[in-house]
Order: sequence, then structure tokens, then C-alpha cells
Amino acid sequence: MKASAPELGDAEIASWEAPFQGPIDGMILVASEMVIALRLKRNAVAKLLLDGGGSIVKEQAGRALFNEDNNSIEHFGYVDGRSQPLLLVEDNDAEARDTGIGEWDPQASLDAALIPDPGTADGISFGSYFVFRKLEQNVRGFKRREQQLADDLGLTGEARELAGALVVGRFEDGTPVTMSDEAKKKNPPNDFNYNADPGARCPFHAHIRKANPRGSGGVETPANERRHLMVRRGIPYEDVPRLVHPSDVPSSQSLEDFDVNVAPLLPIGDVGLLFMAYNRDLALQFEFTQKSWANNVAFPAGGLPPKLDPIIGQGPEVAQHWPKKWDDPAAGTAALSFQGFVKMRGGEYFFAPSLNFLRSL
Repeated sequence: MKASAPELGDAEIASWEAPFQGPIDGMILVASEMVIALRLKRNAVAKLLLDGGGSIVKEQAGRALFNEDNNSIEHFGYVDGRSQPLLLVEDNDAEARDTGIGEWDPQASLDAALIPDPGTADGISFGSYFVFRKLEQNVRGFKRREQQLADDLGLTGEARELAGALVVGRFEDGTPVTMSDEAKKKNPPNDFNYNADPGARCPFHAHIRKANPRGSGGVETPANERRHLMVRRGIPYEDVPRLVHPSDVPSSQSLEDFDVNVAPLLPIGDVGLLFMAYNRDLALQFEFTQKSWANNVAFPAGGLPPKLDPIIGQGPEVAQHWPKKWDDPAAGTAALSFQGFVKMRGGEYFFAPSLNFLRSL
């Protein structure tokens, strides 16, 4: 990952956390819903590693965050992990039953994650390339810019939530902004595409539209576009505990109101997301998504540039164009730079073997 940092737009290696700046030969991921079980397994694994002559370069704790509907969220307060490529038939069947797959079918084959191996009968191997990135979030700065955008768009009352939805592509509860100008609160839909939305509802540069254009990117065929999607998961971390849960951040009626009553409650660092993804091809999936989609101010095709992803996009400062009125192109746009609130703190690429792979050694 260090070798790819300049192409990905990552921060200078010298600014990464010290343990990530040197060589890292392996990663062990230990997870459990039970804290005691987690600690016992962590201690057992650490003993095996140290007894075998290894050393622990870095330990990083993460903990899932949930909203009142028990959906996973991240530190900016938005539902996370939606629209995963679904590799199992039962998961796709559940998606079809609960949400629908008429406009967007998330089903994917196993080779979305498994590395090709022409030496096997089915052409796939028992392993994946694994991406790990520690992404620090400036929550105070991000939420403050949301309020600035709301002011610039003349949004008042509960309608101010629309500003953040334009940035992410969803309201905090997960409601896609291309389908609604207000949060649905309960069971938000996820079966949609952007074919009928020329950026007047969901901006072309909104994060979820940049990271998964759902066949409307305009550069490749929908089938080829899907080849870049990856099985991913983000786990929040708090190296320093937050003062207030992301779902409990007080609402603001103006930028001034935010600065006085909300900003002091929010962290500017030491919290963020541990991004993890399984890839069959790092260049085709993760690196392509970061370089050719998130960082590319000309993607997707159409709309007003610059179209830098306001969440994970990396590059020179730009001012994206935001619709002044939802679903009304004639109302025009307002220009405001929204970027730089997520910072790369370190990471690495790994080969993740299956248990069968390890047993066959």
C-alpha cells in the first residue's frame, strides 16, 4: 500500500501513524460480540504469536456503532455497509424479500472476492487480497461543513438534514436522496438506480454514487462497471472516547448555532473507520475505485465538474456544485468545497488464506 500511496492520493507516509510506516508482515483479525470472549481469544492468539518468535507491531481496537433501529453507522452518523455485493443465495433472497431487487440486484459471484487460479479445476483459489486502511474522521469539521452547506442552500428546520444527504447520497437513516428529499426513518428503501436522476436529486459527486454508480457511470458498460465492486466492511474505532454518540448529536438551526452548542461536543480526530475489503484484483477493484472513481473529478460522466467524492476523495481543493432545490434543475447550484475530513492514518495489503488453504500446507 505504501508503494501505491502517491497514485491513491494518500497522505505522505511520514504522516501515517508510526507503526504503519515500517514493514508489516501479517494481520490477525479477532472479532466477537462478547467482550470477555474477545479478550480471551486475543490473549491466546498473542501468546501463540510471541511464543513462535513473532512481534506485535500494532494493536487496533474497533467497535461497531448502531443507531436506534440497530443499523450499523459510522462516526459522521450515517448508516454504513449498505449495497454490499451479495455472494450467498440466501442473502440475495433476503434482499429481494425485504427491499426488492428490481432496480438494483446486488447478487455477485464468488470470484468477486476469490483470486483467480488457472491451476484449479474451477479456476479460483482459496484466498483473497485483503485491504486494511485506518481512516481518521474529523467529525467536527464534517458536521460544521454540513451546516455551512445547509445555510448556503437556504435550508431550515428539519429540511437542513438534506445538506448531509446530498453529501453522502443518503440521509443518516439510509434513505437514498435520489428517492426522497426527507428521511423515511423506518425501513428505508435500497432498490434504486440513478438512470432518471441527472444530478438534481443526488449529485454526481455524492459518496455512494461515486463508489457505486449502479450502472450509470457512463464510462463502461454496467456489466464491466460491476467488476470494480468489492466485498467490504467498515468498523468504527475510538482511540479516544467520544463525548456524544453519533446518533445523539443535537440538531442545529444555523452555522452559528452549531458553533456555540454542538461543535464542542464533537471530536476533530482520534476516531474513524477501519476499512476492510476482500478483492480478487487490487488494481481492478480497490485501487480503481479510489483513483478512477472517488478521486476523479470527471466521473461519473455528465453533470457539473469538479466531481470529487466529498468523503473519501483525495486531491487538490475543489468546489463541488450542489443543487439549490431538490429535483429542480432550473433552480441552479451553489458552489462549496466539501473535502478533507477523512485522513489516511496507515494500512496495508495482505493475502487472506482460507482455512482449507492453511490445512493443505
